[in-house]
Amino acid sequence: MSVFAPFLCFEKRSLAVYSPYLGIPSETFIRRYVNELEPEGAAVFSLSDDFPKAGWWSARGPTLVLSRASRSLFSRHRWADFGRPEAAKGRSAVKEFLRRTGAKVVFSQYLDWSLRWLPIFMEMEIPVWVHAHGYDISRSLRDPAMVERYQRELLGKVGVVTMSAYSRERLLELGCPEEGVRVIPYGVAVAEECPEQSVPTEEVRCIAVGRMVGKKAPILLLEAFRRAWEREPRLRLDFLGGGPQWNAALQWVEAMGMEEIVSLHGTCESAQVQESMSRAHLFLQHSRIDPETGDEEGLPVAILEAMALALPVISTRHAGIPEAVVEGDTGFLVEEGDVDGMALAIAELGSNSSMALRMGRAAWQRAREFFSWERERRALRELLGLHEV
Repeated sequence: MSVFAPFLCFEKRSLAVYSPYLGIPSETFIRRYVNELEPEGAAVFSLSDDFPKAGWWSARGPTLVLSRASRSLFSRHRWADFGRPEAAKGRSAVKEFLRRTGAKVVFSQYLDWSLRWLPIFMEMEIPVWVHAHGYDISRSLRDPAMVERYQRELLGKVGVVTMSAYSRERLLELGCPEEGVRVIPYGVAVAEECPEQSVPTEEVRCIAVGRMVGKKAPILLLEAFRRAWEREPRLRLDFLGGGPQWNAALQWVEAMGMEEIVSLHGTCESAQVQESMSRAHLFLQHSRIDPETGDEEGLPVAILEAMALALPVISTRHAGIPEAVVEGDTGFLVEEGDVDGMALAIAELGSNSSMALRMGRAAWQRAREFFSWERERRALRELLGLHEV
């Protein structure tokens, strides 16, 4: 069985987007780049789209999937060696795809995953911008070999887009020239008018959204919520997201006897996330540097989506989050690992509906001004040299 999907169509596109995987539910930002940067969708190539789970999405435009059968075949380690037969075959397929779709510019996702394709873009003389997102300029920097590859093969040779000033500083520290880095914050759908905000009565509904991984610290969030609930018993929590720490979270809920107070929903489709957020009163996220891997956030899209729906945010001073959440205005921020501080903030907002409503409206106004998809799309199209439509 061939590892390469056949070319079913060769519709012309000015923009080509590369993403290592297509369809990951949490990568709503990449879904927008693939399907909405161009009116009919960009040409897109990827290693795999094998995500038949809740929230899975697909590309609208011409698509080349290099392997539908085995993601491990295209692991970073194997693909680092371009001398392997499958690697050479992949290069040929990508070059043919770019040639036939007529791509004039490439928008490549993640610095480390993009390294393998840069020689092709340069050989074909196709301009490229690479998007740094989070782990690729945090966890990946723990590997001296990867740092050396960034400095030798990428920085100063192609343009880099990132989502926050915090991430930009990381890139400058690596040696990227200032003119080579553009900060374009993530954008989300933001209504022209502030969404209707409900006043809590019997229950104060909190919501958390995100994969249950180390940098999201789900157990710390749950413990902070439990301590807040002891102060304000009207609090309830819906946690939407699967991941490797989901079982640990479930065990925590059962051990603490919180089954009637905390609901774990697992991975959910985007529509369900939006519907659940629209019924909530507070948004919670306890991001931190993963103590085992060094992984960090970029600028969590779920926080921006919550702000767009007029939810005050209680989170941490981590990565790009303080660039979105204004302390005391659109929510509260605590230090990473400060469970007591987060608990106090949750209890305070949970028991003060007028403050929560005021902060929620300020959050929506900030999202509308700085973090709308229309704003991000316009900035990216200008950067990529695409004609405005």
